[in-house]
Amino acid sequence: MENYSPPLLPDIPTNINGFTPQNFNQQYEGAVPASEAIARSLNIPTVYMLRQYGVPNFHRKLRQAGLQTLTQPPSNYGLSLILGGAEATLWDVSTAYSDMIRTLTGKEPVCCTTLLSESGKSPGHLSPFRAGAVWQTFDILKEVNRPEEIDWRLIPSMQTVAWKTGTSYGFRDAWAVGVTPRYVVGVWVGNATGEGKPGLVGARTAGPVMFDIFNLLPSGGWFEAPYDEYMEAELCSRFGHLKSRFCEESVTGMILPAGLKTSACPYHHPVYLSADENFRLYADCAETEASVETTWFTLPPAWEWYYRQHHPEYRPLPPLKAGCGEELQSPMQFIYPEMNARVILPRQLDGTPGAVTFELVHRNRHASIYWHLDENYLA
Repeated sequence: MENYSPPLLPDIPTNINGFTPQNFNQQYEGAVPASEAIARSLNIPTVYMLRQYGVPNFHRKLRQAGLQTLTQPPSNYGLSLILGGAEATLWDVSTAYSDMIRTLTGKEPVCCTTLLSESGKSPGHLSPFRAGAVWQTFDILKEVNRPEEIDWRLIPSMQTVAWKTGTSYGFRDAWAVGVTPRYVVGVWVGNATGEGKPGLVGARTAGPVMFDIFNLLPSGGWFEAPYDEYMEAELCSRFGHLKSRFCEESVTGMILPAGLKTSACPYHHPVYLSADENFRLYADCAETEASVETTWFTLPPAWEWYYRQHHPEYRPLPPLKAGCGEELQSPMQFIYPEMNARVILPRQLDGTPGAVTFELVHRNRHASIYWHLDENYLA
């Protein structure tokens, strides 16, 4: 398959009805490719994906995958479900990964025997997974940084492993699950009392044990891509969306059929620039003076604010030339609250109403922002 970057997801401060997910590193990068969000366990982009997909749909998928501990309705878990906001047993999670392998390899389910039971129990559910989606997921997870922080691809003796870790709230326990075409290895680390301990992180505790086990197992190859599940499509080579007519570079890639229903790249736009490329022009000015027509990669203002801090190569749009039109797209964007949000202010102990802090970003770091509330000037 052709290599291209997966679509972008937002990584900005998020508050959804009081739920404020945070990345483990407590930082924001503005926008990250979907594959990087999964491989690096970035919580905010992951919550965004679940918000688009729907909590009930995801809850149903997990139940179909055999997670028997999800006994409450989807609304009880909310968006935290994608971050591990529900109980699960290591056996159920490992069995779900086994189902993914069988879906990808075409093998029939087999009876499983636990140390606590001499009789095997065959999975009594149909796998909810699709081979193409499983292959893409494993292809992403094999790129997760390993505990030894070395490039395993440079060492022929190290086998390819797709793996994922988890750390519970309060560092009460940690886990890691890894897969190869032949094996699933799941490791749980924690205290039987549920007592939290600083540093009890999946990648640092359960991960090394899991790889020690894999090093004792026979090595093998890697999964074959299920090409019959994919369709050809012309994609924006920069960020993997379906190509729009403004994307300068494209690549023919193999995507799942559902990808054909997504929108074309929304980040490349046509612009007219002055001859020195220091100002933008609208079409009427471009017809009367020397101009350059090009396309520009532009993110929403809130994404851009954080993205620029990590990507110095990012170029914001040049300002409009005086007398050549007005800005049609707002250069400002609220971080909090979101559009149409309802904010309930509890009263303080003395009976006065509470306060709320509004946050927004502006593309021009030196701009003056005038605040009004109900047409009344504030500051």
